[in-house]
Parts: sequence; structure tokens; C-alpha cells
Amino acid sequence: MTKLRVFPDTGVLLSMAIFPVGQRGKPTLAGEVLGLYYENSFDLAISQAVVEELLAVTQEEFSDSYNRVLAFLAPFTPQRGQRLSLFSFMTFSG
Repeated sequence: MTKLRVFPDTGVLLSMAIFPVGQRGKPTLAGEVLGLYYENSFDLAISQAVVEELLAVTQEEFSDSYNRVLAFLAPFTPQRGQRLSLFSFMTFSG
């Protein structure tokens, strides 16, 4: 069977990076999705455009979490010197 490839939007990625755990210490829905990714339940596909939007939104609205988002994205970044075009995608297995 083919593994699902999930293309999350900026809001989902933001929630996965900044809000994986709720106020009562339980995983949020985004945290549960992140857990499924780490369990290798699906592949993540992220476009360069979404990454750029995520960084811009984080810098504008969640500046105190900017480094956290950078750390979250680190495993998903292309190799040094590579850049994705607007319509190409990065795909990652959990």
C-alpha cells in the first residue's frame, strides 16, 4: 500500500511547531498529527512558498517562537546551496 503524502498549510505547520501540547499537557490535534508523522504514518510534503510564509507569519505574529520554528524546519530544509522553486516540493518520511 502507498503511504499517504500530506501537504500541510502554514497554519497547520505553525501549530505543529509552536502548539503541539495544550494547556493541560495533552497533545493538541496538531501535536497528534506530528506524533503520527514521527511514527512514520505518512510523508510530509512542504513547498518553499509555505516555508517562506510560515517564517514570515512567525516573525510577524510569534516572534518569540521564531527560533523554535527554525529548529522545527531544520530537518526539512534542502541541502546547503539548494533552493526549491515555487512549485517544487520537499517530501520527508517520518
